[in-house]
Amino acid sequence: MTNAVSKLLIRKKGQKAAATPVVVMPEDHGVELGYALSVRQPYAERIMTGEKTMEYRTWTPPDFVVGKRVWIYATSTYEEGGEGLPIRIIVGSVRIDGIEDLGEGEYGWHLADPLRAEGVGFAFFGCPQPKLWKPTEVIG
Repeated sequence: MTNAVSKLLIRKKGQKAAATPVVVMPEDHGVELGYALSVRQPYAERIMTGEKTMEYRTWTPPDFVVGKRVWIYATSTYEEGGEGLPIRIIVGSVRIDGIEDLGEGEYGWHLADPLRAEGVGFAFFGCPQPKLWKPTEVIG
């Protein structure tokens, strides 16, 4: 493509939609595997600004995801300070650089190189959370 963008359908596979909402994603994000990680606001925004470089979870991702980029999806719920920030949308991508065992069933996901998405969009209703999940196919 000449403008270096592609459109990503943002509805769950098999879900019917009257209008297909889209978000414009830069092709140079390099999200090879196509997985997304759901994060509440304002944490999704802090990841995009580089302020938050570790995500805390009680589970580890599959080994093949470490070292790869994943989409960051801002969920429909938010914490204090997240009011007015985008929700129910992919806000960008980040590379999972490593996983640290913090003990007592807690893991720190080291995040690096955030890239913000361009454009606007909605949906991904009924997405699995808080695990990694795959948005539908990329179209061009």
